[in-house]
Amino acid sequence: MEERLILIKLNSFVSGTDKWHIENLIEFDFLWHSLPFDKSKSKGFILPQIKIKKPLGIPLLIDVSEVKEIAIDLLDLEKTIFYCVGS
Repeated sequence: MEERLILIKLNSFVSGTDKWHIENLIEFDFLWHSLPFDKSKSKGFILPQIKIKKPLGIPLLIDVSEVKEIAIDLLDLEKTIFYCVGS
């Protein structure tokens, strides 16, 4: 297995790179809460307009530039990564 210098862990905020690069720094199964995109390694997508009403039991990456309303009190923050593309 390839050793990586950087790995993204749960309960974090990531900015400044594209979604494919983020995915390559994650070593666990996850869902995106974002618009779908090609060649993703995720187990699936939850569209931005869908409101999450309970913890999902699987790590969740939320693209905060696409998801406008986040009920943060309903998320399992220990299994959540917030993502925003850098400018």
